[in-house]
Parts: sequence; structure tokens; C-alpha cells
Amino acid sequence: MTDNHTVVPSMSSLSSVSFIDTLPAYKHALHDIRFRFKVDSIWTVITTNHPELRSNDVSKDINLDPLETRGLTIRTTVHHTDTVSVIVGCSLRPVAVDVKGLIRLSNTLTRVEERLLRYIQCRPMSLSLSNPIPDHNSWIVTMWHFGEDSSNGYNGETFEITWEDGENALMRIYTKDMKGGTRIRKERQEYPNKRFDEAINEKLQALCDSN
Repeated sequence: MTDNHTVVPSMSSLSSVSFIDTLPAYKHALHDIRFRFKVDSIWTVITTNHPELRSNDVSKDINLDPLETRGLTIRTTVHHTDTVSVIVGCSLRPVAVDVKGLIRLSNTLTRVEERLLRYIQCRPMSLSLSNPIPDHNSWIVTMWHFGEDSSNGYNGETFEITWEDGENALMRIYTKDMKGGTRIRKERQEYPNKRFDEAINEKLQALCDSN
């Protein structure tokens, strides 16, 4: 185990990582969710029809203004390669891995689809796309943080511990300042690299099997 950040000077206040495992936990949740998908010619269509959306001078990427809704911050980038990347930031309000949480995320991703579709269907158009924006269920999840927050508050010193497990996934245990006070967060940085619907179904099945 390695400590890369501010760690409690003496682990006596934590006893050990096993102490953290005894804390009552809130729902399993996801945050910092990253997607990618490809739409042929989307970069050319957007740059041709929307000169107001200036691309980066070096990378040529087009960074759309962040979309904030339902406690989620969505950052969308249209790359020069016609790959679109979407980052869902929700560290303070993670997406619970349950029906309500997944509906919240799905509704927000649908807004991203609709937003991109408006950019490629505007009039007048000098170019058009033959294929629409793919359904978000087919987007590839390249990474997400999966974990849980303690339901009890934490009043000790702030800390952060990171290590890698046997599957080369980054594990972290750290204090997180939330709206209702400080919590201890346990999370695993995972790289599903599969469709969103497949990744979610796999995660739901794993949680069901563990109960």
C-alpha cells in the first residue's frame, strides 16, 4: 500500500483499513464517468455550420460549454478524429447504482444526445450527416469511479490512501467534504471499455451476487 497524498500522521485514528470496512455505508454509486463514441464527419459538420464554436489551436478539439443539470456536470468534446468524449462529473452527488440513480443519469445523457443532434441538424446546412447521434446506451464507458460513502460523518483528520489491486484497478480511501458534512469514501477506478448498457448490467449483476 502506498500513500500518495495527505495521510493521517498516525493511522491510530483509523486503526487499519479494516476499520473503514466496518463503517455503515450509503448506496453504491458512480462518479467521474467517461464515455466515447464515434460519428463520421461530425467535426467537419460542426466546424462548417458553427464557426462560433472555435476549436483548440493545437488539438483542433471542440469543447462545448459544460451542461449542468440534476447535480451532474457534463463536459463534451468533439475531437478532430470524429470521436466524441463525454465526462460526467458528479463527485458531490454521485450516481446511485439503482433505478432512480440510473434514470437520473440516463435522462441527462439523453440531453447530451439531443444537444449534439441540434448542432448537426441546423439550418442552413452546407453539410449533413447520414447517421444520427448514437443512443447513449451504446456509448463505450472508458472509465468510472465506483464506490460508496460512509453514512456516518467523520470528524478526524483528512487523509487519502491509494493502492492498486490485483486487477490493476486503482483503489482509494479518502475523506470527502459533502453538503451534509465530511464522509469517508471508498472507491475503485475501473475501466469497463464496453457499452454503457453492458457495463451497467454487469455491475448490477455483480452487486446482486454479492448480496
